[in-house]
Amino acid sequence: TNTDVREGECNGIFEGCQYDFRNNPQLAWQGDFKRFCDGEDQIGAPCDDGDPNTLNDVINEECECKGCSAAEVDITGSSFLCEGEMEFLAVMGGPYENYDWSNGSNDPEAVIDSPGVYTVTVTDDGGCTRSGTIEVFPESSSLTFIGPEYLCADEEANLELDDIYESYDWGIYGNDPSASIRGPGVYDVTVINDEGCIISAAVEVVQGEDCEQDDPSKIEKVITPNGDGYNDTFYTGIDNIATDYPDNELLVFNRWGGIVFQARPYDNDWNGVNSSGNNLPEGTYYVLFRLRGLNNFEFKGSVTIIR
Repeated sequence: TNTDVREGECNGIFEGCQYDFRNNPQLAWQGDFKRFCDGEDQIGAPCDDGDPNTLNDVINEECECKGCSAAEVDITGSSFLCEGEMEFLAVMGGPYENYDWSNGSNDPEAVIDSPGVYTVTVTDDGGCTRSGTIEVFPESSSLTFIGPEYLCADEEANLELDDIYESYDWGIYGNDPSASIRGPGVYDVTVINDEGCIISAAVEVVQGEDCEQDDPSKIEKVITPNGDGYNDTFYTGIDNIATDYPDNELLVFNRWGGIVFQARPYDNDWNGVNSSGNNLPEGTYYVLFRLRGLNNFEFKGSVTIIR
């Protein structure tokens, strides 16, 4: 039995009375067998260390009144999450005995892949627990274009975005905040924002109703590359196509499905040669012509070479 001897009265009868955990008049028995400190306080008993910044003050094994810090745990990591990416959250300070993250992780760091509110509770080697919370917001993945909705084939205009970004990539149209475009088509841009997120988007500028209409239905089905100026090349039905619609492609196949000629962009100049510049034999070939813009026109069909 753990006992303490205290000078003074014991129920007003004895000098040097002996106290234990059942008869100490200064402290109600808490139902356990922990020893006393100074004959008055039991280890683990509540106390007040006088510090307003601590919680759950108790008597420790050294008979000192100690409390747990009331301050929240600080969490490091970005407050924004890029679409499709992951982010690391980490507890500052420590190390701690235990980590309990709201996403199920028990490591000092938690890997997240979605926005939301994340909480961690840590326990130190003295049994004190502290918690911290961070809210991670979704980073916008949309871009808003400022520019024309309609253009004629030879009409030029500037296309830009409604916000400022760290970098821009308009492809063949440069890396400035705005792109100088010409004619209808689909225009792409990739930017990096101030949170480091990579965002891509595209906008289609269509041909105006009052413009002189290009007609890809006028594609030639027969070419006679003899140099007389008539049907010498495969004509798409669109003049200046490589300039006005640079995002186009022509593939020519032989009867066995092998590619014998291809061009991107195509400029109405295929005259019946292969990719090496040698004349192809007379006969029927199959072509695939794709054009972004003009409602993303695509032509699949046969073309006959007659010499």
